[in-house]
This record gives sequence, C-alpha cells and structure tokens, in this order.
Amino acid sequence: MNREERRRGLAEAVRAYRARGLPPSFDFLAMFAHTRMLMQLLGKSPDKARLLKVTQAYQAGFEHSLQSHPSPTPVACQAACSLCCHNWISVTIPEALLIAEDLRARSGALLPEKIAVAAGAGMNLDRDQRLQRRLACPLLVGQLCSIYAVRPLACRSFFSLSLAACQDVFDGTDEDVPTPRDAMVLRGVHDRCFWAALRASGLGHEAVELNHALLDIALSHEDACARPGWEGSIPLPRPHATCPMMLQELLFLDVLIAGAQGSQAARKPVGYVRARSGVESAIQPPRSPHARQRCALSMTAAMPWWWSPPRFFCW
Repeated sequence: MNREERRRGLAEAVRAYRARGLPPSFDFLAMFAHTRMLMQLLGKSPDKARLLKVTQAYQAGFEHSLQSHPSPTPVACQAACSLCCHNWISVTIPEALLIAEDLRARSGALLPEKIAVAAGAGMNLDRDQRLQRRLACPLLVGQLCSIYAVRPLACRSFFSLSLAACQDVFDGTDEDVPTPRDAMVLRGVHDRCFWAALRASGLGHEAVELNHALLDIALSHEDACARPGWEGSIPLPRPHATCPMMLQELLFLDVLIAGAQGSQAARKPVGYVRARSGVESAIQPPRSPHARQRCALSMTAAMPWWWSPPRFFCW
C-alpha cells in the first residue's frame, strides 16, 4: 500500500467514523482519526476549558458509537435501579473536574462533606467489600444519579442483560452479570483514544477512585489540572515501572499517538525505565506499520478485560 492509498483509506475511515462513531472492534484507522480529533481539541498547552471540552467530546463520542451499535439483546437497566451504584468507580482526573464543575454550577449541589463521608467509609475497601457494606455513591439522590449528564464513562458503559443477576450479585449469592460485549469493547476503544490524547499533551491518564478524585482534587482546587502529580494524597495502586503490562499499555497509547500524528511509533514508550533485557526486548515495537498493528493486536491477548465481559461491577 503506497502513501496515496493510505491517505484514501484514512479519509474513508474518517467519513465512516464521523457517521457511525467507532466500531466495537480494532479499527486502527478509525481509532487514529478519533485520537487525532481529541488531540486537536486539547492542543499542545491545554487549559482547564480545553480539558473539560475534550472530556465532553470523549463521553459524547462513546454515546454516538453506542447508539450506532446497539445491543441485539435488550438491556435490563431502568430508572431508579441503583444496584450498580454501590461500587468502586474509577475516573480520570478530567472526568472528576467535569463532575465538579457541574456540582458547582447547580444550586443546592451536594456538599463536599457528604463526599468526604463516603470517601472515608470506602477507604482501602475493594469492590466486593463495598458491595457487602452497601456503600452507595454519594452522588445518588433518591435512587437516581444526580450527575447523570456528566457521569463518567465507567458508569455510561455498564449495562446489564438481567436484573435478577444484578440482584443476586448485590445480595452476594452470585458473581457475574451478563453484559453486552460490544458496549465493553467500545469502552475500551474510547478509553484508549482519550488516554492517548491526554498522554500526547503531557497529561496524566491514571484511574482514580471517584470520591477521592472529587474530594482531594476537583472540589479542593478550582484551578486543578490533570498534569501528573495532581493526584495528591490519593493512594493510587501503581504497577512497577518495569511491569510488562504497564509497558504494553504505554506502547499501545504511543502507537495511537503516532498513528494520529501520521508518524512512526517510538521504539520505547515515553517515560520508559530501563529494565531487564528480557522485558526490554519484549516491548520493542516492530518498524513496519502492519507489524506494529499486529503487535498492538497481540497486546490484547494479555488484556482479557478488553474483549470479554468483566466481572460484575468491575469497572
């Protein structure tokens, strides 16, 4: 494939992406186009306004893709069903900032004290322990989400195909709930395009527990930004710098950034820390674009949560 053929292929992918969003599959041209759009919204020196705008685009893009690829099986989710609102919810700092802006804009918004109580009650508890203690999200009001319009993608992307299964897990008598596979794949695709755009602008894309993200960052600092280090006192479980899974994730994001920029991926992820030769050689991306794509596809074999429905309430 020559350069002109690649350009035509990319233009066709962009047209399809704009019409139907991202497909629930590894369409790299569409992912490159979406990442490029998010990177352009952020710019090289993003301020808070740009950060909020790109977060809204990230969420709107997922909704567009979801509407274009609905579940063939009707979902069981309905208003006033809050079983899934008793869980450890992960967000990026930009998502927390968007929620904080919504809370500040509305009169009578939830006070930080209520979020602080929820954050303290859930400190050091895993997902199963939260379910056992029935710890509801502090943003839940009258069994309805008070921030529904700006809820994080972790909440937007979870759908159940069985209300009875949800109740069984909530009661502790089961572990799994059937979920639409395409919705989970779409979340994985949109997440990585968003993370790649943040990474390209030098911003952090780490996942943070919702209550702590709101309490320690978004509601405490009106001028907060997502640059690395803003996590403050939040106890983030971080893998070791030489962890192969972490390096694979960074490499995949770098592949998306390079594809969005129309350049080749770096031979090592940005921020790579020299490790044992075995680990180092395992993350060297091949030079040819087709080989890089095969390499990126092979990474997903080590990420079962990308392709298979996750355990219930595991965002």
